[in-house]
Amino acid sequence: MIDLLAQMEFFRLYFEIAFRQIRILYVLENIFMGADMNIKRNLFTVSAFFLTALFTACATGQNAWKSDVHNIEKDIVSSKKDGVIIFTVSDTNEASKKLLDEVFTEDFFSKAGKQFVFYNVNIVKDEALMSKKELEKNYILFSDYNVLEVPHICMFNKDGDVYCSELIPSEINNSNDLIKFLNARRPKGESVSNLRGKINRSEGMEKIKAIEEFFNSVYFVDSVKYVPFFEEGIKSDPENKSGLTGKFLLAKKQLVIDDLLLQKKYGEAIDEFKETLGTNILTPEEAQGVWCNIAYIAALSKKYPKTEILSFLENALNSAPSGSRAADIKQDIEYLKRLN
Repeated sequence: MIDLLAQMEFFRLYFEIAFRQIRILYVLENIFMGADMNIKRNLFTVSAFFLTALFTACATGQNAWKSDVHNIEKDIVSSKKDGVIIFTVSDTNEASKKLLDEVFTEDFFSKAGKQFVFYNVNIVKDEALMSKKELEKNYILFSDYNVLEVPHICMFNKDGDVYCSELIPSEINNSNDLIKFLNARRPKGESVSNLRGKINRSEGMEKIKAIEEFFNSVYFVDSVKYVPFFEEGIKSDPENKSGLTGKFLLAKKQLVIDDLLLQKKYGEAIDEFKETLGTNILTPEEAQGVWCNIAYIAALSKKYPKTEILSFLENALNSAPSGSRAADIKQDIEYLKRLN
């Protein structure tokens, strides 16, 4: 039963967010055993841009790695620079070792450090090479930033929004190559900043549309830092004329539900989902997704009888009989009915 239900949309929510330890194991498996796997984007497609000028004579350069990634947004604000996190596996990944030894040189930092703040998040297969505390902290960062392959880069603009998250190409062989790579992506950060400004200039239904456009241009929107934008969007279009309000409501609610799932408070998580259904804002397909999530949590908790889980699935099907999930839901219902 759970294997079939896990095909539903909620599987990503539960697997990737609620159980961080499982995700860390998944990261390890992919990085240490899946080196040939094609890169996967997290949320949105990064646009390509032409090269722009990078350095200014008056800027102060960085001469080494910063150590505490959790301070990156503060460092960005204080330095007025873009932030860069480089994820590596230094003892077993040849591309990582090459970057660390041959690309991130003193000369590179003296040049690129005038416009960027650099952090390295490194893990090792040989645990004797790193303290347990440091290794655990970095595993969590790999998970938080959805890093499945290395060497991986995340780039932040001056507002702290991630505008680039991708594998560093193998064609980068020296410092100048990487500087050109950074240059080519930096305009995306400026574009994202402009979209953030557009939100502040917009009113009414145009505001929620502006927020949606912004979200479609950045990574990791399932973050507490974006809750004010979720709230602004909901407030700007309470009647859901844009068709986006339900989406924003669910995104905000998801952050609450994630925390409840971490605590295994399944009943409370279900109640939170049911609360969204009572708003009468959700589209039929959004309501269907909510009922699917409720059914999955109920099955996961092992505290709900089969009849009640079936009822949740039937509610899901009735919410949008012709919806994209309808066929799968019917199969799940039939499967559950056949179980003893």
